[in-house]
Amino acid sequence: MKTSELAGRQLDAWVAKALGEEPGTAYTEEWPNFDRVQEREAIHVAPMPGKNYQWCAIVVGRPGGRLPEGRGGWVEGQNPRLAVGRAIVSARFGGKSMDDEDSKIRRNLIAVSSVILVLAWLKVPLDLVGERLLGVASKEGFNLSAKRVRAAALVLLVYLTLRFRFSNEQQEGMKTLRAEYVGAERRTLKRWLALELACFTRFGWKMPVLGDPRERISVARRKQNSVEAVVPFVEISLNDAILGTRDPAGQFIPSTRKVTAHIKYFARIEGGDAPMPLVPFEFELSWLQRLSLSSVSILWLTIYSKASTFFMTPWVLSFAAIGLTSRRMWQVW
Repeated sequence: MKTSELAGRQLDAWVAKALGEEPGTAYTEEWPNFDRVQEREAIHVAPMPGKNYQWCAIVVGRPGGRLPEGRGGWVEGQNPRLAVGRAIVSARFGGKSMDDEDSKIRRNLIAVSSVILVLAWLKVPLDLVGERLLGVASKEGFNLSAKRVRAAALVLLVYLTLRFRFSNEQQEGMKTLRAEYVGAERRTLKRWLALELACFTRFGWKMPVLGDPRERISVARRKQNSVEAVVPFVEISLNDAILGTRDPAGQFIPSTRKVTAHIKYFARIEGGDAPMPLVPFEFELSWLQRLSLSSVSILWLTIYSKASTFFMTPWVLSFAAIGLTSRRMWQVW
C-alpha cells in the first residue's frame, strides 16, 4: 500500500510512528493540537483549485523538528487531517510502499539466524530439529538428510538476507548511519585538533597533525596580506574544523583527506592581550591519521549509535549463521 492510499487506523498508526508518539490516537478523526502540529513542523495544507479543490498538504520542516526538512511532496486527502497525516508519513518514510513487510523481514532474519547459532552452540543437530518440527520422527523408515536440512537452512538465510538488503528500512537506515558517521568523524577531528592546540599552548610541543601552529598562522597571515605576519602568541585554540575544502568560488567540497580548520588566538600587542581574526588553513591527513580517525569514529558508532545497533545486528547475526551453516554443510559433504 502506498502512502497516498493510507487511511483510517492504518494511517493513524503510521502517523504515530512518524511523530514518535504512542499509538492509539485517532488522528484522522479527532487530531489533538492539530494547528499546533502544523505550526511546529511547518506543514502547509490547503484545497487546491487545480485538483478540483482537493485538500493537499506538504511538510516543509523546521530545524530541530521531528520531521526531516524538505523531504516530502504535496500529498492529497479528502480532508485536512487525512492530507496532513499522509504528508507526515511521506516526509518521514518516503512515498513508497508502507507495508509492514520490511520490519517483518528484519525480525525473521534475526530470529532464524539466532536459532541456528543457538542450536550450534548447544550442539543440537539440525536434522533432529527438522524431524521434530515436521513431525516425521516417528514414521518408520523416514530420516531427514542432514545435507538437505543444512542446505535448506542456508538457502533460507541467504533469501532473508537479500530481502533485508534491498528493503526500504535498510536503505533508510544506511542513510541515517552515514549521517551519524560523518558527524562522529567531525567531532573526533575537532577534539583531536583541540587537544593538540591545548598541548602546544601549554608545553610548546610540535604536534603530529598541526605541527607548529605558529608557522601555519604566520603563513596564513601572509596570504591575507597582513602587515604583521608574526606576533607573540598568548593562547591558541580551535574554532572549527571540517573534512573538506572550498573551491575558488567558495563552494564546499567534501574530502576524506583534506581538512579545513579555523584557529582563533590571542596576541600580545601594545595595551595588552587582544583577540585576533580567525585564521583559516588547509592541510592533508596521512593514511595513518586517516585510519585512526575512521577507527575512532566507527568505535563511537558501535558503542553509542542507535542506528548502528539497530541495523548492524541483523547483518552480524546473519553472516555468522551463514558462515557456520556453510562450514557444517562442507563438513557433511
